[in-house]
Amino acid sequence: MNEHHTNRLNSLQDVALRLPKLYSESSAKAYTAAFNRVEKLSGQRLAHLPADEVAWADMSARIVWAGHFKGRTQQATERAFEAWRGKISAAIKRARAQMDRPADTGPAAVQASQAWDLIHGYVTSVENTFDDDGNRILPNMSSLSVSNLRARLNTHLPASLTTEVVEAALTSLPANKIATFRRSVHFFDKLVAARAQHTPIADFLPIFPLGPLRSLRDARIVWTQFPASFQMSLEQMIKIAIRGYAPGHDPLADRLGPDPLAARRAARRDRRKPVRNIEVATSSYKAALSWLARHGNADRNEIYKIADVRDLLTAKIIDRAVARYVHRSKNDSALLEVQATSSLGSYLATLSTLARTSRLDDSVLHAIEDARWDTETWSPYSNQMSTVREAFVKKLDRDPGLVRSTLEGPRILMQEAQQDLARWDHLSSRARSQALHLAMAAAMLAIQLARPLRTKNINELTIWGPTPHLSGPKNKGNDAWLDIGRDKIKNRRVIESPLPRDTWQIVSAWIDEGRPRWLELHAARNWTPNIYLFPGSSENETICRQTLNTAWNRGVARLGLTGMTPHMMRHFAATVFLARHPGQYGAVADLLGDRPETVEAFYARGAGHAAAKLLAQVLQELDPGSKLGGRKR
Repeated sequence: MNEHHTNRLNSLQDVALRLPKLYSESSAKAYTAAFNRVEKLSGQRLAHLPADEVAWADMSARIVWAGHFKGRTQQATERAFEAWRGKISAAIKRARAQMDRPADTGPAAVQASQAWDLIHGYVTSVENTFDDDGNRILPNMSSLSVSNLRARLNTHLPASLTTEVVEAALTSLPANKIATFRRSVHFFDKLVAARAQHTPIADFLPIFPLGPLRSLRDARIVWTQFPASFQMSLEQMIKIAIRGYAPGHDPLADRLGPDPLAARRAARRDRRKPVRNIEVATSSYKAALSWLARHGNADRNEIYKIADVRDLLTAKIIDRAVARYVHRSKNDSALLEVQATSSLGSYLATLSTLARTSRLDDSVLHAIEDARWDTETWSPYSNQMSTVREAFVKKLDRDPGLVRSTLEGPRILMQEAQQDLARWDHLSSRARSQALHLAMAAAMLAIQLARPLRTKNINELTIWGPTPHLSGPKNKGNDAWLDIGRDKIKNRRVIESPLPRDTWQIVSAWIDEGRPRWLELHAARNWTPNIYLFPGSSENETICRQTLNTAWNRGVARLGLTGMTPHMMRHFAATVFLARHPGQYGAVADLLGDRPETVEAFYARGAGHAAAKLLAQVLQELDPGSKLGGRKR
């Protein structure tokens, strides 16, 4: 029944789509330009104008064409307008004449590329438009899907496409193009299913849909095949991850606490932001657990025997899942490699949230963090980080004065800050902030020179409490200590080392002279002692990163080191150490908490410099008068 409808010319849009069949390539372009001008001059879409010569003559006679056609005289301009009208009428007449010849109709009358062009032209003209009932005809950007299929399948007539042809094209695509191709096929199947609504191109569409296409993924996890106990534990774990633990009621709170409501409000402030879209969050958690189940054990029957979700989210299964995922990505050409996608990091971050909120054993969190650290070099952002690190290391190599300024920086900044702090009462508010910022920058720079830390660890250093990170010497014969637990370190390696006395002298000057004045200026009214080295404006709150960065930038700018960030001090320490001790990458790895192979990959130039110096010495010994040795005759 659809064949009779598709052979009709209902609108000028039907004529425009058949222009490649009616004229040569060059003529078709000229006629297409003429049809494009119709919408501009008439104010109506081609799909709303009838494909009738008489109706076109009546409508075009009412068009105000002045200024839209070029000509030296008024008569020449009018002749250009009449020629344009004649083109539209001639195209209508020729299209109707061709419709009377059934042997020339249908997809076989045009080449494959022309058929794809017809479909693409139609989709482009009607995407994101509405019919008379107000329904959207095709979604916006639908033409991109047709363009993708045309680029991959332009040697096949659209009407003759089969699932086998499309799957053959799918297997030849690179891994990063597969998802886009699948989405394009999915849209094309929708177009085929609604062919009755797209009569201008119905003849060029296949009769049957092309999908669904075979998938390369593992069979999906069916949660209902797990025991009832597992399903209950799964729901409970996800519920806790979304809502958190409800605070228990303490019947003695009103007797022991002076203001229990204030304490509850403070506890709520420490919580993370509430989850707004619960369905999306639930789907994300299940997707991460599904990834873990599919990759953690090759035997699906063994997975379905697990009675509790906590027995699935273990360190052993996490290690197996990561190893199998990485192995598949390297050996399967149809899959993206780990460094080209953020999927692994997303799954591990989601599993970390589940483990943390459900208060699982620390070994689970450590396994997740170790896996994330081991795969950090596969991150899509690693190239950008490597570029910044390499540029900074080159800068240190070529400017020895930068090294001296950095080493002398803590002492110079603290001396200048102490001069201002000595006349505190005579300083303006701006001068006071500047003095405190310089003292803060001096302390940060001193710590970074003694033991390079990540910015987050600098920001969260504590100086007292049950487990302070920074402890002063107990007596004159002892050293100060830096002790940061595994739970605070990115790669889960404990940082524990003594601080040189020069470093502690700078840090203690901030603690004794700068920190009290900082609290005086920024503490809230109901402030109680704060445990952080760089305290915030309220109880048990650290300074915000923006303020910390402001203080650091002010200090390095005063030293002429503009552009140096706290994290770059790690590169500074590695470069300076290897300049004096070339090749000792293991020692640098222990200092930074990195892997030896990572250190060697980024800082190997230290050994290269030493080799270059040895080569220069050899040349000088062989030819004492050589200019390469630096000595003149």
